[in-house]
Amino acid sequence: MRIILGILCIIIFTFPRYQVFANGGPGDGASLLVGGSISFIDTPDIYVEYERLNINISPYSTVVSVEYTLVNTGAALELNYIFPVINYVFEEYQDASVRWIAFYDNGKKLTYSLVQEIEEHDDYIKLETNPDYGNALDGQEVWYRKTQNNYYSVNLPFDEGEIKTLTITYKTDNSYTSAGTNKWPLDHYSNAVFMYDFRPASYWGSGKAALFELRVDYTELYFARDIKMNIREFRRDAFGVFTYSQEDFDFADAGVFSIVVDYPFEYTALDEPSAYAIGEIYVSQTLQSDNNRYSVHNLFDRNLGTVWAADNNGIGTVFEIKIKGESYEALTLGILNGFIRTEELYYDNARIKTLKIEELSLGYERVIEFANIPYDQILKELPIASAEIFEIGRNVRLTILDVYPGRKYNDVCISQIYTLGFAGDSNWNRVSPGYIVSETPLFDE
Repeated sequence: MRIILGILCIIIFTFPRYQVFANGGPGDGASLLVGGSISFIDTPDIYVEYERLNINISPYSTVVSVEYTLVNTGAALELNYIFPVINYVFEEYQDASVRWIAFYDNGKKLTYSLVQEIEEHDDYIKLETNPDYGNALDGQEVWYRKTQNNYYSVNLPFDEGEIKTLTITYKTDNSYTSAGTNKWPLDHYSNAVFMYDFRPASYWGSGKAALFELRVDYTELYFARDIKMNIREFRRDAFGVFTYSQEDFDFADAGVFSIVVDYPFEYTALDEPSAYAIGEIYVSQTLQSDNNRYSVHNLFDRNLGTVWAADNNGIGTVFEIKIKGESYEALTLGILNGFIRTEELYYDNARIKTLKIEELSLGYERVIEFANIPYDQILKELPIASAEIFEIGRNVRLTILDVYPGRKYNDVCISQIYTLGFAGDSNWNRVSPGYIVSETPLFDE
């Protein structure tokens, strides 16, 4: 297996997919716009009083929110905050995996500029990695064929003596170490690696934060055989949340924070039809109409012009699902939220906000929150990339708890449900297609 590692920021690995690195610091925006080169600059009068880093990692995507409390001890000034997303690409057709990104100055959303550079090579190049990463990556070699640099930049003014909060949030698709298949997005894989580089923040003030707080939510990784973090205080527990804090936190000394997730099985992408893995499904309510136009079958038809819907905002609507085959440990579902046929339909109707997942075969329960994705960020050519993805057991109950309300209607809509992969059995393709829609609940209360 080959994994690509770089020098900046978030790193999520795969073979043969791309690698993504992301984080930022104060920089020279003028030189960036003129020449496309990145240059961080020291800002001795502005220091980090407090950094809060929140990471929510699931098998297929990671949401990061980092919040800096910045204190200006000097005169008024205006600077650029530069956030590079650097991709080391193994195959030339691959692209970046940042689903969305946003910057906020004291809660006010900022407009960013983006400068892109692409450097292609005639042959594969071995990346020389920092030996400090050796423990996390077990000495695996790193190769790439193209470098794609994406530099996000925002203007960040400071008044004299001002204290402000800078917040950056983004979501990335995870990549994986892979056995070599290229069925996107679920390659065969054994582990995923996430890395976050603190060093760009060392250009603020003395290079330290008076207080650093970390929160990692890994509740979605309950099928993982092992989870490692390079913080000695980490111990995996049943709650699935790790918190850590440190005073006088030195960004340069901290270097790179890493999470390595190891699975005891492979995931395999399923081909058509979308409901191939589902044996039986029950839905407690469906919006009534002529010609049954909002049928549960629309969830699996791979047709973005159709939709399943329920009225009264769908609050309390229950989905019960049985997976085919007793040998399967898990299935991965992707829910394409909302009526995405048109922008008007997307915003006029409600979308799921929170969903309760009850793993009845495992005795496990959790609640997930769906991202409120702007319509213009949904990838119509690859809609699965905009789906909310999570793992379930063999028998699962899903309950809609809350919604993002529609502008015009109180109907909640789902465009598609994707069954993305089995875990625990490589013989998934021996399962017969077809599923049953039950008129009555599948499981006892």
